[in-house]
Amino acid sequence: MMFKKFGSDYRQVLKEELKLFGKEKKLYAAMVLITIIPTIYSATYLSSVWDPYSQTKNLPAGIVNLDQGTVFEGEKYNLGEDTLAEIRKDPPFKFTEFRTTEEAQAAVKKGDIYFMVELPKNLSEKAIAGKAQADLNVTVSEGSSYLAATLGKRFTSELARELNGKLSEKRWEATLKKLGTSADDIKKLKDAASKLADGAEQLEDGTRKLLNGTDKLDSGLAKASSGGKALTSGATTLTSGVTKLTSGVGQLSSGIHTLAGKTPAQSKLKALQDGAVKVKEGNSKLASGLKQMSDSVTADYALYAPMQQSAKGAAQLAAALKQMSDQVTPENPLYDPIQQSAKGADQLSKGLKQISGQAAGSALSASLTQSSTSAQQLSEGLAQIAAKTPAQNPLDAPLGQSSGSAQQLSEGLARMAAQVPEKNPLDAPLEQLSKGSSDLSSGSGSLSSGVTTLTTGMQQISDALKLMDSKTPSKGDLGKLDTGIKTLRDRTAELSSGLAQLKDGADQVKAGNTDLLTGARKLAKGARELASKIPDVQKPDAKAEFLAVSFEVKENTINKVANNGSAFAPYFMSLSLWMGALLTSFIFRLRVLPENVKGAGRFSKVLAKSTLPFVAVLIQGLLLALTMRLGLRLSVPNPALFYGILLLGSISMFGVIILLIMVLGDAGRMFAMILLVLQLASAGGAYPVELSPGLFQSLHQYLPITDLVKALRAFLFGAYDSNWGLYVGRMLLLGGGAFLIAVLLAGRMYKYVPEKEYTPPIEA
Repeated sequence: MMFKKFGSDYRQVLKEELKLFGKEKKLYAAMVLITIIPTIYSATYLSSVWDPYSQTKNLPAGIVNLDQGTVFEGEKYNLGEDTLAEIRKDPPFKFTEFRTTEEAQAAVKKGDIYFMVELPKNLSEKAIAGKAQADLNVTVSEGSSYLAATLGKRFTSELARELNGKLSEKRWEATLKKLGTSADDIKKLKDAASKLADGAEQLEDGTRKLLNGTDKLDSGLAKASSGGKALTSGATTLTSGVTKLTSGVGQLSSGIHTLAGKTPAQSKLKALQDGAVKVKEGNSKLASGLKQMSDSVTADYALYAPMQQSAKGAAQLAAALKQMSDQVTPENPLYDPIQQSAKGADQLSKGLKQISGQAAGSALSASLTQSSTSAQQLSEGLAQIAAKTPAQNPLDAPLGQSSGSAQQLSEGLARMAAQVPEKNPLDAPLEQLSKGSSDLSSGSGSLSSGVTTLTTGMQQISDALKLMDSKTPSKGDLGKLDTGIKTLRDRTAELSSGLAQLKDGADQVKAGNTDLLTGARKLAKGARELASKIPDVQKPDAKAEFLAVSFEVKENTINKVANNGSAFAPYFMSLSLWMGALLTSFIFRLRVLPENVKGAGRFSKVLAKSTLPFVAVLIQGLLLALTMRLGLRLSVPNPALFYGILLLGSISMFGVIILLIMVLGDAGRMFAMILLVLQLASAGGAYPVELSPGLFQSLHQYLPITDLVKALRAFLFGAYDSNWGLYVGRMLLLGGGAFLIAVLLAGRMYKYVPEKEYTPPIEA
């Protein structure tokens, strides 16, 4: 019963709505226009932005090449010409080439071009040398077109990046070529470092041996220095001694020369020898005379006193000769004893002469005369010995014999005295004289032999002295010896000083060798470490283009979108459907009913009143879906679902607008316009909502367009994990809830007018 009444009421109200088309024919045209407005809006805008980047070849732009080129490492470069040649092959924009920067900038200001790129005159010079960054100057006019300005900036950045890549590739080509050579050089360097390490170790060993040798050298030099000092001291002493020696040798030479000059001549020695012979002969004759005198002496006492005197002289001669024999040594001269002997001999001669005078005519006369003559000869011979004998010449042997002869003379005289009668005073003296004469005869023989030996020795001494005098160095030679020894002393002192300096130098060398050993060890260690640190470098197996651009972006795009228009399609389709639903509300009087349906049920009235508008928005959604899929070739994974989502979106949006109109009346349409503006900023269609201010981010989750945009993105592109059903459910919940609220409020919100006054809002 309830459904029957609902059906009857619904048909009654719908019939009244259909009558409006009969009353105003323009309502049909308005209905058709409203249904295609969303399609026109979306198709027009999306087609203009569907793929704008494929049309940049038609965008006017300018370029100025001022690059003068450069020469680097013997090669010519002109990046400006190269860049312009590449652009001419496939221009990304509709470039006009200008001669000057001023002309190009003037064209930008006039709006003839959107931007201009300048390649400066020092582009190649700076870029190739790498000492400074080269500039690519771009002039844009954001006022003419912000997008064109952005494209100009992006093109210049990409051009700079491309030039950097090419330059880097060329530089890497050169680098790889050098690295190929460097690899061999590094290998050689490593080998050289190893050899250096080996050499350093050998240097260390050699330095250690050198240090040991230096220690020994230092020790030897220390000894040498000490020896040098001792040598200097010895040389000084030697110099002093040699000085004394030269002085002594000089004196010796002078003495030898004087002694040689004082040595008796050969004639004098011959006279001495002859005197000794005469002494011997006289002594023999004396002995013979005394013998005869002794035999002839009688009692002639007149001879007693002279014979006593002769005995006394003979005794003195014997004593003197004895004294001379006892005192003679190599150091004691015999000159005085010989003089005394001569004196005694003289007295003996005088006594014998007296005896001879007193014994004249007697038998003793001849003997005494002979003895006197012999004594005289003895006296003369001894005088000659005394005169010829040098004061410092030893005569030990001959004088000893003379002493013996004197003793014999004394004994002879004693015998002569014994022959004299007892009453004769000459007996005893003659006896003694005879005895002394005998001794003197024996001594004279010895004296003659000694004098002969003396003369021979003196001759040999004289020859030796002359030889010594000739062989003794001269004063000139002794002077040279003295000068040489002094030079030796001075040079020895210098040698000692030099040895001391050499020792100091050796000490310094030792210290230096110690440092050298330390350095050699460090060098060996460092060289070995260097050799170990140098890597085994292989020739690079790389390509310049990969080194120039080491990173390549590998895009992994999920929820891929075909083009710019497809990306904007969910946003603009949602806006179009909201605008279509809003415009639909303008051709229907949603709060006005004729009085003849006042008794119909609320639900029947709201549903019947909304049927034609719902049909209109459904047609809007269907036409929009067909246009997007067939006209703009939007890629749709499932057409049926695509149509369904758009239709449900249209119904949901119109349900919200119905509620606004039911509650606010005609002001609801104004509020729907405001809501449209808010959704433009808050739906996150053109930009992520996170880039919008906080207010729009807060409204984003509660707006109907937000859910439809996300549902379409999830369905078309797989965004939001393809969970399009969630957003469709939220959208239906919002639209259906709004419609139910409108049904509940319908009883008090409708305005009833007479049937004649119930006309469409579009007037003729």
